[in-house]
Amino acid sequence: MLSKEDCIVELEGLLPRFAKSFQTGSRLSLADLNITIPQLHVLMQLSHNDNCKTSDLSKALNVTLPNITAMIDRLIKEGFVARAADKLDRRIVRIKLSKKGQKLIANHTKHRRVKLSTMLEKMNAGEIKAMFDIMKKVISQTS
Repeated sequence: MLSKEDCIVELEGLLPRFAKSFQTGSRLSLADLNITIPQLHVLMQLSHNDNCKTSDLSKALNVTLPNITAMIDRLIKEGFVARAADKLDRRIVRIKLSKKGQKLIANHTKHRRVKLSTMLEKMNAGEIKAMFDIMKKVISQTS
């Protein structure tokens, strides 16, 4: 049995490799699209909750308002999102995915699902259940 310290060291080594294993492997990289991982997170958040206020994105992604504003500015410049006045209160500015942003997220989701499907095919039902159980336990302890 590994000591607590050995477990921590092992986890520190495994976590980056585990995260990297989920990369989509699509031919078109984020660098080719001139987009960063945090900007992708903004687009993903908008895909689940389109038409957000900047402050909503800031809270959801745990990013400061100045940082989220800078990310949104860059995403607007690249054509992935747009700002629009709220229909009921013109003082409120909403952020929404553009067609280009929707297409990027759809493509990213498609490639991620193929990758996940390939990963799951290499596991048996017991391993999949154990993985889900462990993930849920970790999430419940960190929430």
